[in-house]
Amino acid sequence: KSWIHYLNILPDFKNNWDMAVAVFVMPIAVQWWATWYPGAEPGGGSYIAQRMLASKSEKDSLGAVLFFNIAHYVLRPWPWILVGLCSLIVYPELSDIQKAFPNLDPTLLKMGFIFLLVGYGTKAGLAPMHGWLPDAHSQAPAPVSAVFSGFLLNSALYCIMRYVPIVESGTGHVGWALDILTVFGLVSILIAAGFIVFQRDAKRLLAYSSVEHMGIIALGLGLGGFGTFAAMFHAANHSICKSVGFFSAGRLGQMYGTHDITKMKGVLRTAPVWGGGFFVSLLALIGVAPFAIFMSEFQILRTALDTGSIVALVLFLAGTSIVFVGALRHAVSVAWEPPDVHIEPEHAGVLDYVLVVLPLAALLALGLYLPDFVSGTFAQAARVIGGAP
Repeated sequence: KSWIHYLNILPDFKNNWDMAVAVFVMPIAVQWWATWYPGAEPGGGSYIAQRMLASKSEKDSLGAVLFFNIAHYVLRPWPWILVGLCSLIVYPELSDIQKAFPNLDPTLLKMGFIFLLVGYGTKAGLAPMHGWLPDAHSQAPAPVSAVFSGFLLNSALYCIMRYVPIVESGTGHVGWALDILTVFGLVSILIAAGFIVFQRDAKRLLAYSSVEHMGIIALGLGLGGFGTFAAMFHAANHSICKSVGFFSAGRLGQMYGTHDITKMKGVLRTAPVWGGGFFVSLLALIGVAPFAIFMSEFQILRTALDTGSIVALVLFLAGTSIVFVGALRHAVSVAWEPPDVHIEPEHAGVLDYVLVVLPLAALLALGLYLPDFVSGTFAQAARVIGGAP
């Protein structure tokens, strides 16, 4: 046998060396592009600063930065698109890894998945790799925190999702990857619950809530079947609700001059719109019916019961119950206790109402009725990563 036969993670290049050269040259070329072309990190910031400082006026500086960033995002994706197209041509259908790569060592596949899970899990805020998340949220501006929790965490978890069917196929569909996700999910829920109870900073409270909900999504994925559908549904619900929560916390922080929950009192009287948004978003996040988050958590609960995962069911109920009691205590205090100092009432405009009311109304509507096109989208996504709702 050719020596290349023993590189088990690659297709058979024995009689197809031109394809082998393409497989190795393309990643090298893309790596060069990503590292050295103008605009790549870490050089991107330097190029932007150069254009800003070299402009003759603030208007020209803004235009230069805007044009540079548009060109940057138009051009940069193409090398990765080329890699994706080459991969589709070079590699076979990956629905059956063991058939496509009969010499693949499952041990190496498991090791790779663990490294992926630690890396992407850190970005997703899964415990115990979540240490960066509360600090980042407490220091970042509210809109940035909303993007972090609403989109960045889901993006990292999405990367993990796409590897699950590959690893499951390569390890014989014994549920190895799903069990790992279940463990990380339960650990995230329980650790977040402990911190939420004693939390005093509003944005850190929401940050630990993100750790909990990433754990809930991971648990749903780990349970498989209908749990995968519920995890997709929960990811969307969390993104909508957490964005409102951070926007509201940021606006209240501007009004009260602090994010300390013990000093942010009477928000429903001083700031009916943003205070109401913060209060209602907390209720939705802890799973109060009939919001959509309650429905997706109930679906995960039902899946655990149907699959006989009693330990996971008990730990899930314990963690979410602690979160419910701890966060509800904070929510009631913030909403109705009289403020210690005089706070100038808010002057809400139409945009304020839109940013608060529309997302919360969407969560309420999805909790009461899930349209066929929405459930079909989640079901299709669940099938892609191996779930069968």
